[in-house]
Amino acid sequence: MLHVSDLHLNPAAWGVIRTVVENFHIDVVVDTGDITDWGSEPEKAFVASIALLKVPYVYIRGNHDSPVTEAAVAAQPNAIVLDNKVVNVAGLTIAGIGDPRFTPDKGQEPAGEGQSKATLERVIGIGDRLADTIGRQPGDMVDLALVHDPTSAGPLAGYAPVVLAGHLHHREVRKLGDDETMLMVQGSTGGAGLRGLEGDKPTPLTMSVLYFDDNRMLMAYDDITVGGTGLAEVALSRHVVEDPSTSPAAQPGHRPAPSLPAHVKKGTFLYA
Repeated sequence: MLHVSDLHLNPAAWGVIRTVVENFHIDVVVDTGDITDWGSEPEKAFVASIALLKVPYVYIRGNHDSPVTEAAVAAQPNAIVLDNKVVNVAGLTIAGIGDPRFTPDKGQEPAGEGQSKATLERVIGIGDRLADTIGRQPGDMVDLALVHDPTSAGPLAGYAPVVLAGHLHHREVRKLGDDETMLMVQGSTGGAGLRGLEGDKPTPLTMSVLYFDDNRMLMAYDDITVGGTGLAEVALSRHVVEDPSTSPAAQPGHRPAPSLPAHVKKGTFLYA
C-alpha cells in the first residue's frame, strides 16, 4: 500500500507517485487529504491524474479540500472517498473520515490552525465519530483508520492497529493509547506546494510504502523521500515493524504476529 498526503496542487507529485505504483507493484494508494490548495473549481482538473494510476485510490478530505474537491476525486473511476465509512479494498478493511474544517487561508481564519478550544474539539470529535463507526462494525477490528490531522487520532487508539494521517508536512511515527495502535503521519507528497519554497531549502516530497502479511498485519514500511524543487536526490529508508508478540497488546484474541520475509531488511538507500 502507498500512503500519500498533502499534495497541495504540486503536479510533480503525480510523476513520482506513478513511478512508485509501477515499480513497487502497489495494490492500493491511500491519500490522507489536502490534495489541493484552495479547493477551487479550476483545481478540479488536478485530481484527474488519479485515474492514470490504474489502482484503487482511497481518499479523505483535508482542511484545504472543499466539497468541490471531494466531488472531483469521487468522480475518478478508481477513487473511493471515505467520510465516516468503512470499506474493503485490496484485502484490507479501511475506515476513514474527512477533516471537519475548510480553512485554506490561515490568515483569514486563524482558528484553522487548531489553536482555539472550539476547533480542537471539532478535530478531536471526528476521531470519536470514526471510532464509534468502527465499533459498530461486525467482526474483527479494521486494519487501517484514516484521518487528516493527527489530533483526530487519539480516540482511535485500540480501534485499529494502524492510523494514518498527514497535515503536519513532516513525518512522525508513534504509539497511541496502550501501545495497541501505531500512528503514522506522512510528510507532504507535494513538498508542501508553493509554501515548500519559503524556507532555506525546498520541502522534500515524501511518501511511504506499507507491507502487510496474510493476516493483514503491518510487517514493514519504506519511507521514500525525493528532494524538493531543484534537487534530484532520492532516499529510501526501510523500517521493520516490532513484533507485536512482544508488546503488551499481544493478548489472547489478538491477531498472530506477522512472519517477516527474508528479503525485507532494515536500511537506508540513496539514489542520485
